[in-house]
Amino acid sequence: MKSIIITGAASGIGEAVANLMLKDGWQVGLFDVNAQPLMALQEKWGKQQCHVQVVSVSDISALTAAFKAFFDHAGKIDVLFNCAGILEFGHFEEVSLERHHQILAVNNLGVMNGCHLAFPYLKNQARSRIINMSSASSLYGVPGLASYAASKAWVKSLTESLNIEWARFGIHVMDVEPPFVNTSMVAGNDAQVMDKMGVNLSAQDIALKVKKSLTSSKIHMRVSFMYKLQYFFNAISITPLRKLGMKYMTGY
Repeated sequence: MKSIIITGAASGIGEAVANLMLKDGWQVGLFDVNAQPLMALQEKWGKQQCHVQVVSVSDISALTAAFKAFFDHAGKIDVLFNCAGILEFGHFEEVSLERHHQILAVNNLGVMNGCHLAFPYLKNQARSRIINMSSASSLYGVPGLASYAASKAWVKSLTESLNIEWARFGIHVMDVEPPFVNTSMVAGNDAQVMDKMGVNLSAQDIALKVKKSLTSSKIHMRVSFMYKLQYFFNAISITPLRKLGMKYMTGY
C-alpha cells in the first residue's frame, strides 16, 4: 500500500487530494492545524488508512514528530504533497506586517520544512516524490497579492533546485501551478484580478491534476488552457509588456 503525507489536508485542494488517494487505497497522513475536518475524514475512511496529525507546518519540532509518527504507522513514505498555504488580498501597505510574515511562514518555511524533514524517508524509498503547491501567481508579481505571489515564485525556484539536486537519490520534485481555484481561501474576495482571470477551477479539478502528477516526469504541472496561454505570451514578451499586462489584470 502506497503512502502520502498531505499538508493543508483539512479543506480545499488538500482535502480533495486526500479523498482521491484514500479512494485509491493509499495510506494518507492528514496534516493540518484544524482538527475537526481531519477527524471527520478519519471517521469516514478509518484509522488504518487515515493518520491524523494536528500540526502547523511552521512548527519544526511538532512537524518532525508528525513525520515520524506517520512513518511508524505506515512503514514508509512514498510521496509528500506540500499543499498548506494562505493568502491575503489587499494593498501591500494595508496588510499587516504580521500577516505578511504568516504568509511566508506557511507558504515558504512550511514547504522548506516539509521537504527537509521528508528527505530521510524519501531517499530510501524507490520512485518517491515531492509535489509542491505553486500557483499561476508565480509567473509575474501580482499587485494586491504581493506576498502570496512572491511566496509562490519562491516555491517554484525551490522546486527547480531540488528537482536537480535530489535526482541523485531518485526523488522527483515537482510543482502544480493553477490559477485561482474555487475554495474557501478565495471565497468572498472581489479582487479585479479574479474577475479578469475568472475562478473556473474546483478543488476536485486540481486534485485530479495532482493525481496525474504522481506519474509525471514534468517539473511544473501548469493547469488550465488560459494559464498555459498566459505563460506562453509571458515567455515571448519583453518585461514592459508583462508589466502592462499585469497592471491591466489587477486594475493598478
